[in-house]
Amino acid sequence: MYYRLLKALYLFCILFGGPWRVYAQTAPLFESISNAQGLSQGMIFDLLQDREGFIWVATKNGLNRYDGYRFNIFTNDPYNPASLSGNTVVELFEDSKGFIWAGTDNSGVNIYDKKKGVFYHLTHNSNPASLNSNSIKSVVEMKDGRFLVGTNQAGLNIVTLGKAFFEKGAPAQITRLALPNNAMLYGMGKDATGLIWVCCMDGIVYQFNPQQNSFTVLPNARFYNSGYCNTDGSLLANNNLFLATGNMVSPLFRYYPDTCRECAAESDRRFMG
Repeated sequence: MYYRLLKALYLFCILFGGPWRVYAQTAPLFESISNAQGLSQGMIFDLLQDREGFIWVATKNGLNRYDGYRFNIFTNDPYNPASLSGNTVVELFEDSKGFIWAGTDNSGVNIYDKKKGVFYHLTHNSNPASLNSNSIKSVVEMKDGRFLVGTNQAGLNIVTLGKAFFEKGAPAQITRLALPNNAMLYGMGKDATGLIWVCCMDGIVYQFNPQQNSFTVLPNARFYNSGYCNTDGSLLANNNLFLATGNMVSPLFRYYPDTCRECAAESDRRFMG
């Protein structure tokens, strides 16, 4: 969690005080964005820039949307069923239709409709067709439009959202899926070809087959915070901006058929590690 906070704070500085703010014979200038400017809480778990350019900030006390001038803060309202389900937001994702997914630490996942201004909820309860946990780890959209929602300690969930879910309040179709050996999820991501990779806390890396709900081990792979390095020298490198000190989530991967040392140097240049 400490490394995710470092990543979020670092990205926040990059997004709002990036390298374009460099003047002749001066050090880069950074704009500080904090509670004084309207941020709801200083503990940041994740950041997302959506297709419209808004910056979404997941904090310990609410979801923030920043337009470059001011913050719009979303929090739980117990009297409004269409509000955020919980205030500690730890994971952000934008799907192909522009919905913002906000995963919480213990209140499930929220799906925000920007046009309607409402949140739809996916949570865990006694129904076996609900999420396997309310503690959200990661969200990935599959090629067929279904979603893979990873949770802490409980594995994965395959989620199908039909029109009735948004228009009539019908329940989502959810299939719970345990990881091999009942391992805990570390992170997952989809590469440029649509392949989904899942990494577990035991260090094993799998390719997920959504047609068969099966996992195939990536042979001889070793887990690195910045990617995966095989014994043959190939490397799966994180395709997001990351801190060299660590990265607790690996949303996207890119394959490099070079040696680990060469790829590590390349990823340092490409991703500012």
